[in-house]
Amino acid sequence: MFDESISEEVLLPLYYPPPIYVGGIVREETMKKERIIQLPKIYDERGNLSFIQPQMHLPFSIARCYWIYDVPGGEFRGSHAFRTQEEFIVALSGSFDVLLDDGTQEHRYTLNRSYQGVYVPRMTWRTLENFSTNSLCLVLSSTTYEEEDYIWDYAEFLSLRKMDSSLPEHKALESIVDALAVSNKKAAISALIAEQRAITDVDTSRVTSTGGEVEIPSNSGADGAEKEVRKKTATSIVNSCATTVEDCMFYQLPQDHSRQGNLTALNNGEEIPFAIKRVFYLYDIPSGVTRGAHAHRKDTQFLVAASSSFDVRLFDGKRTRVVRLDQPNKGLLIPPGIWCQLVDFSSAAICMTLTAREYEETDYIRCYDDFMTFKKCK
Repeated sequence: MFDESISEEVLLPLYYPPPIYVGGIVREETMKKERIIQLPKIYDERGNLSFIQPQMHLPFSIARCYWIYDVPGGEFRGSHAFRTQEEFIVALSGSFDVLLDDGTQEHRYTLNRSYQGVYVPRMTWRTLENFSTNSLCLVLSSTTYEEEDYIWDYAEFLSLRKMDSSLPEHKALESIVDALAVSNKKAAISALIAEQRAITDVDTSRVTSTGGEVEIPSNSGADGAEKEVRKKTATSIVNSCATTVEDCMFYQLPQDHSRQGNLTALNNGEEIPFAIKRVFYLYDIPSGVTRGAHAHRKDTQFLVAASSSFDVRLFDGKRTRVVRLDQPNKGLLIPPGIWCQLVDFSSAAICMTLTAREYEETDYIRCYDDFMTFKKCK
């Protein structure tokens, strides 16, 4: 029997870090420096919730999201820098250290709270180490994956840092990086490396510029026709009154396995068929509780059991479908117009949700009777 009596209570976050303004403009020198960013923590007896939304908490838009798990004790991750990419790193569970090196000094940040993270600017050498047992690392990136953006050699990094901070070309490079938000990313990276090559002879042989629409890749196990159906379901639904539980789709996500642990990544428009506008996650969830119990008018959401497992109970006004999420490399796409409840949480479960829209209270349908009325308006 579908439980229609439970609704998600609206709670306000206890803390927002106020941005620093000068003449009505956020001070860029503070926004682009490495720092700890405090996230909202919404307390609830059924488990806590924290969320991350660009421009509210991050100085960049999210283009890529990945999480690192099953890291053995004593291993480390990273030890590289990015030419253009910025990152935000959170310990969803457990703890680990983030070592950041700007070429002149090194800082160590210990992350052990789900409601705080560290911002990593571009051109910063970073290493992750001292992972505790069952730790879970979430990383949000400003660009999609580009091998050409990585700097793996520390000597090359120091050379580029010296050029970046001392030469007149520095301002031109910053303008090119800013252009990533409004122009083709690969072309911008090519231009940036071309500027650097004039002085440091950086190899640009593998950099290419492409344009056009990105297709959903075949790693979800779908053929071309099914990929197109999934893409339309995720991004082009105009009548959420007519969606059904059959429109909710599983995605098998890539898993990069090594002795240093596992990594699963989602790039906008590739492994996930929309641009990520917000990330939120439930944690410290006691057994026997129910979360969710609402629907959305427009928002598409993508759920992952980042740790442990839980059931997702879906209802479209006529039919009920219950699915189990129990792997960090498996996700569930839920289109708008579906009543959703999360139940049967196992110990230490973490539910991570990626959304296609920013938070809008008017997008929520929290009353079951209102939902039934909404689904009749086909």
